[in-house]
Amino acid sequence: MFNLDTIKNLYYVYSPLKSNRELEKNYITTTHNEAPSNVSIRTHYNDIILKNFLNESVIKAAFIQKYSFQKSPDSNVTAFEINVGGSRADLCLLNGKSVVYEIKTEFDTFNRLESQLLDYRKTFEYIYLIIPKSKLGEALSYLTPNDGIIIYSQNRHQKILFKVYKDAIINPLIDSRFQLEQLTKAQLYKLTGEKNGDKGVLVDNILSSHTADEINKIYIDFIKSKFKKRWTYLYHHRNHINPLDYQWFFKNNIDSSIIYR
Repeated sequence: MFNLDTIKNLYYVYSPLKSNRELEKNYITTTHNEAPSNVSIRTHYNDIILKNFLNESVIKAAFIQKYSFQKSPDSNVTAFEINVGGSRADLCLLNGKSVVYEIKTEFDTFNRLESQLLDYRKTFEYIYLIIPKSKLGEALSYLTPNDGIIIYSQNRHQKILFKVYKDAIINPLIDSRFQLEQLTKAQLYKLTGEKNGDKGVLVDNILSSHTADEINKIYIDFIKSKFKKRWTYLYHHRNHINPLDYQWFFKNNIDSSIIYR
């Protein structure tokens, strides 16, 4: 098997938008080996990277396979990379509640974690940090008693496993104004029935006429509705999409036979 640096380089040159021929050329250049003839080049890239370079994309794919794909898309929506304040949440699960998952692998730092968690606490009901065991000690200093922790590991068969180290408790720090500010003007217009106006005024009007629980439900319903079509597409086509490409096909609902060429 290749060393970690070579596998990292394979990951960096991989893209779902590259043709099979391009990927084969990149493979030969990167590994100094011939491309395999008994398996598709895309499958080969995925197999090597998913087992040997546990970066954010790899952990995200494994988590979705383990949890999100096991839930009906009729009532459950998983969304990638939701913008929240100045942060971008790795994964969010939206059904009757909102759950955010932030992934920090052994290759990541915690430089932005404090500000990310502050944004998430203003927005989501349940907050989980997904980390390897080696990051546990450092992670605990950033978390409140309400935040949950999921530990990932790899067994001797190179399968990624997840274990809930600590369950999340409902977050009491949700900020209704902050939630509404994450919505677009178009969404606020739809909610208020108005056709124009300053966003700040729209937010003030909603705050004065709705309870915090009502606004939380409004936020969940709007975000779930925004991403439902994308998630449903990925869910129903998951068997034809390589794990490293889940996020790309979530954002671009295109037939994989057109992309994989």
